[in-house]
Amino acid sequence: MNVADIEHFFGALHAKLDDSAVATRRGLERFFNELTPRLERARNEERELDRRLARKFNAFDYLRTDEQGLSKLIADLLDPKGKHGQGDAFLCRFLDLLGTAGFDRLGDLRNGRVHIEFPIKDQRRLDIVVHTDRRCLAIENKPYADDQPDQIKDYLDGLRSHYEEFLLLYLSPQGESPSEDSVRPADLQGEAGKSLRIMPYHHRVKDVWDDDFERTDFGLTHWLRECSVHCDVERLCWFLREAETYCEKKFGSNCADESRRSWVRACLPRWREYQNPRDSAWSRTCLFLQADGFRENWIIGVRSPLPKSSMSDDDRARRTQIERRLAQESKETGQVGAWRAWFEHVDERYCHWNRLTPAMHRELQQGDGEITDYFVGKFKEIAEFATPILDDIEGSRG
Repeated sequence: MNVADIEHFFGALHAKLDDSAVATRRGLERFFNELTPRLERARNEERELDRRLARKFNAFDYLRTDEQGLSKLIADLLDPKGKHGQGDAFLCRFLDLLGTAGFDRLGDLRNGRVHIEFPIKDQRRLDIVVHTDRRCLAIENKPYADDQPDQIKDYLDGLRSHYEEFLLLYLSPQGESPSEDSVRPADLQGEAGKSLRIMPYHHRVKDVWDDDFERTDFGLTHWLRECSVHCDVERLCWFLREAETYCEKKFGSNCADESRRSWVRACLPRWREYQNPRDSAWSRTCLFLQADGFRENWIIGVRSPLPKSSMSDDDRARRTQIERRLAQESKETGQVGAWRAWFEHVDERYCHWNRLTPAMHRELQQGDGEITDYFVGKFKEIAEFATPILDDIEGSRG
């Protein structure tokens, strides 16, 4: 076989391969053209089955009832692509109750993306956002925690720089407003004031507030009830009703009853007394261990008898000193709140106190045990580094 024959052979082979590739490509194109409508029909059937049966929904996804667990529940129900299979029905119901705040809900947010722990400015993260490129509905979930300094102000600034239109909902147990450390009246002038609303988990029997914040006409429990009424899937309705009942019991009018709170507080008589404390029995800065009746995590630290925003200038200056000294001298990084000059959450093993009840009961019968040792040791540890600081700043001659 000469060179010409070899070239002819490979030329013919190449042509056949080209023909084969063309045929294969055309065959694949026909295949996918025929497959596309079948896939679309299958997707439609899947969506209809999800709408009727909520097949992907599992109540065990939501057994966490800490802040992140509650945020996940709310975000997933608002998500048009959520496992509940109801499309944008729950989101639209939420926006209907809200009055949509100027949003074109059918053309915009129903196709929005839903995220939790969404980065918005510096190290700040919003608990829940439903957003498009232009618009955003944001929810800051505050069932348990205090605000951090400038927290809501930073959220408003971050949202304003990202979106043409936005609304920030501050979700608190009964419609409590952010602290003045978090957002000041001067930060809410003009349009900024219209971009923030307070929303309760559960309305009080009588809502009377002496601040200038705008509040929603409904609470989270009302929305959950509306969702269950407009849902055809019985087990999903059951879950929504259970969520409504849970929120009502945890954050309803009885939750503010002081008898439902668990406290250990300690102070020394030589520490300065504050004027007009909220709790007449506690007029001094104190060391505290706290777990509210409707909360699931213990916190421990140093607490003031007044929120920082309600203090006189002199008291506020001392409080700032206390915060600075505690932050410098504590062994671990703590947090600051409106009432708390320094605090931290207890170890994960002991934070969900409802779950500890059986073991705590056994230890009570025995007289001691691992849980008791941990809490006593933790309280003692904080007292050892905080007491000299409070003696220095809050002492009667401080």
